[in-house]
Amino acid sequence: STLEDPPSISEGPGGRVTDYRIPDLAHLMRTHRLAPWPGPSTGETIKPNARAKQMLDRATKVFPTTLSSTTIFQMPVVAPMISLLQGDTLTEEGVAECQKIIYSLISMETKGETLPGPLAGTSTGKKGGRKDEQFRLMFTELEKFALCHSTHSVGHY
Repeated sequence: STLEDPPSISEGPGGRVTDYRIPDLAHLMRTHRLAPWPGPSTGETIKPNARAKQMLDRATKVFPTTLSSTTIFQMPVVAPMISLLQGDTLTEEGVAECQKIIYSLISMETKGETLPGPLAGTSTGKKGGRKDEQFRLMFTELEKFALCHSTHSVGHY
């Protein structure tokens, strides 16, 4: 029903979700706050409300609402790649930075480091297979994110 209380943020009993990404949602709202429009400028091809909608669509195309449903949004090493991919254009320098991040993730995998977040407690029953499964899920999530943002500019390929 529409009068039902939204899920609680502080209470856990009763199956309520307690791990919402509130700081990330607050950042999203601050980043996409609308401001007064001074009027059309020369060379403007898209109206501000359409541009704002495009930017919000792009930022929320892949936006897990809970911490337990994502790994890449909890990894500081991936944060620059996320912001680069969400941008309007991706330059050659940006592509090189994304490649460096991917290589560092592969290096983390070969070193056997554990991932932060929900996958850290995931166990497949095999001692060596657990980390492999964590990284497979993380790379799958990263690939999904990259594919959703691959149509913004030529550099996004």
